[in-house]
Amino acid sequence: MAPFDVSGKRVVVTGAARGITVNAICPGTIRTELNEKNITPADREVLLSTMVINRGWIELDELTNLYVFLATPAAKDITGLAYNYDRGQVMA
Repeated sequence: MAPFDVSGKRVVVTGAARGITVNAICPGTIRTELNEKNITPADREVLLSTMVINRGWIELDELTNLYVFLATPAAKDITGLAYNYDRGQVMA
């Protein structure tokens, strides 16, 4: 998880003063019609090889769980984080 940049920090601090949490979800390559149409099979293999775990498209419903969690009271003290949801691509 990466920290926010300077402008993002301002939003986090302003939100926190009002009881609002601010986080970001940074997804990797999501399965969409456009991606399936425009990424060639060869390029897809290169892309998927950069994923450390579960070499496949990220499905929208996978991201939904994280969005929902961050909106629950259980996440009330989680703020100022950027979640890389990319199957390890940022680490490759």
